[in-house]
Amino acid sequence: MTSVYPRDGEFLALEEIHAAALERLPRDAATYLESGAGTELTLRANREAFSRWVIRPRPMSGVTDPKTNTEFLGIPLAVPVLTAPFGGDALFAPDGHLAVARANAARGIASIVPEVGSFSYEEVAAAAPAAARIGQLHPGDSFDVSAARIKAAGYEALCVTVDCPIVGFRARNRMARFNPDPVIWGGNVLDDGSPNAASTYGARVVPPWTWDQLAEATARYGMPWIAKGILTAESAEAALTAGASAILVSNHGGRQVDPSPASLDVLPEIAAAVAGQVPVLLDSGVRTGADVFLALALGASAVVIGRLAAYGLAAAGERGVRRTIELLTRELHILMTLAGIPDVPSLARESVAQRY
Repeated sequence: MTSVYPRDGEFLALEEIHAAALERLPRDAATYLESGAGTELTLRANREAFSRWVIRPRPMSGVTDPKTNTEFLGIPLAVPVLTAPFGGDALFAPDGHLAVARANAARGIASIVPEVGSFSYEEVAAAAPAAARIGQLHPGDSFDVSAARIKAAGYEALCVTVDCPIVGFRARNRMARFNPDPVIWGGNVLDDGSPNAASTYGARVVPPWTWDQLAEATARYGMPWIAKGILTAESAEAALTAGASAILVSNHGGRQVDPSPASLDVLPEIAAAVAGQVPVLLDSGVRTGADVFLALALGASAVVIGRLAAYGLAAAGERGVRRTIELLTRELHILMTLAGIPDVPSLARESVAQRY
C-alpha cells in the first residue's frame, strides 16, 4: 500500500530544499540570498503578512480534483506561478536561469528572465525554446537595446522593474563584505549598448524615469508589459495610465525600501484599484502552496517566486527548481480540495478570513 507519507525521494517538502540550499551555498552567497535592505523589517513583514490570514475549509464540497491551471497574458500556466528575474543566478548553480527555464518548461510555467542575470536573454531562450518567457529590464539608457533584444528573441512580454533606480541599502550584505565577480550579473553585457552590469545593478547612472517616459518607451515595441514594484493604489493607477498590461505587487523581496509595506498587505487595495482591468501578480514572501492560495484569494492572478526558485537552484539545479514547483503545485491542489475550490477562477475573498 502506498504511504500517505512517502519515505523515498530527494526532497519531500519545501523546507528540505531550503535547508539543502543553505548547506550547499558558500556563506556570503547564502547571506546575499537571505538578506534584505536596512534592518530587514520589510523582509520579516512579508512573511508575517501571510500569518494574518486563514483558509476557510469547506467539507463535503464534492471537489475531488481541482484544476490548478490558469493563464496570464495569454500564457498558459499549469499552476499560477512564475519565476522571478533574480540576478546573479550563477551564484546558486553554474547554469543559473538556463536551468530555471528548463525546469519551468518541464512543469508548465513561465520564466521572467533578468536583465542583470548570468546569462543573456538569447541564451535563456535557446536553453528552453518551447518555454514561455518574459524579459525583465530597467528604465534607463539601455532600455531600447534590451527591449529590442527581448522582442527579437521571441519573448511574450516585457517586465519593467520600476522600483530600482538604485539598489537598496543592504546592510547585511555590506557587513558580510559581499563582493563577487560582476560577471555573474553581466550575461546581457554586449558590445551594442546593452547594460553594463555594474552600472545597472549597483548605481543610478541616469535620473529616474517618469511614467510618461516609460509609456513612450514601451509603446515603441508593441508588446504587453508588466509594471514590477507597485505598492500603492496610486502607483497602480499611474501604471495603468502609462499602458501597463499587468501589475506586479512587489517590494523586491524586502531588498529595496525598508521599512515598506508587505506585498500581501497592500494586495487587496491594489486589486480593488485595478478593478479587473489587467491581471495582478504578487511577489515577496511566498514560500508555500498556502501562500499561493491566500494571494490568489486576495486578488492576485498568479504569484512570482524568487527566493523559492533560487533555493531550488542552489539545492539541486534544474532538478531542485522542478521539485520546488511540483511541491507548490501539490500543496495548492490539496488545499483547494479541502476548501472546496474546483478551479483557480473560483478562488475568491470568501475563501479566506482574517485571523483573530
